[in-house]
Amino acid sequence: MGAPLLPPEDIVRLPCGQAIFADIRSKGKIYVDKTGLLYKLALGDCPYFLSRPRRFGKSLLISTFESLFSKGLADFRGLAIEKLWHEDKTYPVAHLTFANYDLSDIGLFRDSINDDLKDNFGAICHVETHDAAGRTRAPANVFRSILRDLGSSSVVILIDEYDSPIIHTQGRPELCSQITETLSAFFNVLKDFTGRCRFIFITGITRISHVSLFSVFNNLTELTLTRGAACLTGFTEEELHRYFHPYVENAAAMLDMTVDDVYSRLKTRYDGYRFTLHEGVDTLYNPWSVLSFLSRPEEGFENYWYHSGAGTPKLLIEHLKRNAIHLDYAAMKHNPPTVIKDRLISKSEAINIPEDILLWQTGYYTLAPVNPEMADLVMPNEEIEDSVTKLIEDINSMGLTKETYNRLFALPGLIDAVDLENIQELFNDVLNECLTSDTKVFNYEPDIRNILYMKIPEKALTKLREHKTLHGESDLELKTHKTHLVIEFKRTYEDRDVEASLQEGIKQIIAKEYGKGSSDLALVRVVMVCDSKERKIVLTQRVD
Repeated sequence: MGAPLLPPEDIVRLPCGQAIFADIRSKGKIYVDKTGLLYKLALGDCPYFLSRPRRFGKSLLISTFESLFSKGLADFRGLAIEKLWHEDKTYPVAHLTFANYDLSDIGLFRDSINDDLKDNFGAICHVETHDAAGRTRAPANVFRSILRDLGSSSVVILIDEYDSPIIHTQGRPELCSQITETLSAFFNVLKDFTGRCRFIFITGITRISHVSLFSVFNNLTELTLTRGAACLTGFTEEELHRYFHPYVENAAAMLDMTVDDVYSRLKTRYDGYRFTLHEGVDTLYNPWSVLSFLSRPEEGFENYWYHSGAGTPKLLIEHLKRNAIHLDYAAMKHNPPTVIKDRLISKSEAINIPEDILLWQTGYYTLAPVNPEMADLVMPNEEIEDSVTKLIEDINSMGLTKETYNRLFALPGLIDAVDLENIQELFNDVLNECLTSDTKVFNYEPDIRNILYMKIPEKALTKLREHKTLHGESDLELKTHKTHLVIEFKRTYEDRDVEASLQEGIKQIIAKEYGKGSSDLALVRVVMVCDSKERKIVLTQRVD
C-alpha cells in the first residue's frame, strides 16, 4: 500500500453522504455543477416528477432547488447558474421529505406530515394542526389552509421520496391503505392550488397508481426519461475527470496503480447508468460509490451501493418474497427484457409492479436503447452484477461461510504454491455456497468466471477478467506479489466431454499466448473445466 498524495483536509472536501446543498457550499466541499441543467427546469412553473434509484442524488437536487428559490444566488457563487438566473424574487419553500415520517400508525403518520408543514410554513403564516376539540386535523386540510392563507403569494413545494411511506407499509395492508388515502387527499389539494405555486418538484422511485399524483395534475411533467434531465444526477465521464482527478491520483498512489488503471476500474465498477432513450447522452457513474471509493481508496473498489442499503429496497424485497420470485444472475445477464417507453413510465399498484420494471426503478437494470421508443434492460456495471449475487444470497439466506471467506483471503498463498487442487476446491465451495439450486450459471462459462471474480476480495490480490492482449482476451488473471495466475474456463456440452473441453482450453491458451511477457512474475497458466451436469469444476490442469 502506497502513501497518500492528499492531506486529510482535502479528503474531507468530498461530499460523501451529504445532501444539503447550502452546507456543501459553505464548507467548501466539492459540488459537481449541475446548475446549468437545473436552471432550465427552474424557469418553468409546471409540476415536475423525477424517478431515480436510491443513492443517486435526488435529495441533493431537491436541496439545490430549495437554496435557489429561498435565498436566490447566495449559495451559487462561481456556478453556471450565476450568469443565467435573473429572478430577484425569493419564495417560501416547503421541503417535505416523506421518508422521515413516522409509520407506526396512521395517527402518528398524519402528525408527522402536519409537523413538517408547521416547520416549513410556521414562520410565514399561522399553521393550525388541531381542531377546537384537540383532534389532529387531516394533513390535506392543514395544507389547504396554509395555501389559502398565503393568498396570491407564490410558494415552492419540494417533495422528496413521495412513495416511501407506501413502500414501507406494504406488509401492513390496512395502514398502507390509510396512508395512500391520506396522500391522495394531500396531492389533490396541491393540484387545486398549483396556480399559486411558483415551482413544484417531486421525486420518488416508482409510480403508484392510487396516490392520485399521476392523475390529478393536468400538466405534470415526467422528467425521468427526458434528454434534458438525463445527467441531472450522477457523474459523467467528463465530470469525473474535471472535479476529481487529484483524488484519482491519490487513489492510484495509495493502491500502487497507474492513474489510467484507476480510471479504468472506476468505469467498469461504477459507470454505465443511462436514464434516457435518446442517443448521444453520456452514461453516468453512481455518485455514492465514486465518492465512497475516493474518500477511502485503501479499502479498494468495494460494493458501496449495496452495502449502503440501496440494493435492498423494501419494495423489491417484499415483491420478490411475496411472489416467490427467484432471481438468477445468468438469466439477468443473458436474457435482458425489452420494454417500450410507455411501459417504463406506466403506473402500477405498489403490490403489483412488474418485476423487470421494479428492478429498473430500484437500480438493478439500466437502459440500453434499441430505438427512441424501446430499450433492453441490462445490468449497468460490475458493482450491480455483484449486487445481484448478494441480493440472491440475502433473499435465500445464503452467502459465503466465514470459513470460505477466510480461505479466499488465503488464496495468494495457494497461488504462490501452485496448489491447484485446493484452488479448485475453494472455487467449488464458493460456487456451491452463493448459488441457488436452480441457477443457470453453469450454462455460461463467463458467468462461472464472473461469480468467482466478484467473490475474490479486492484486497487479497490483483484481479483481472477479460484482459485484452494482442491475440485475445484471457478469462481470469490473478496476481500476487510473486505469481501471475492465468485461468481459462471451459465447460462441457452434450457433445464435448471433460477431456475435449480440456484440450480446447489448452489449445486456446497456447495459441493466444495468454500471460506471456506481461510481467516479471512467475507465470502459471491453467485450464479449469466445469461440468454442466455436475455443476462444479471437475478438472484443473496446468499448461506448460
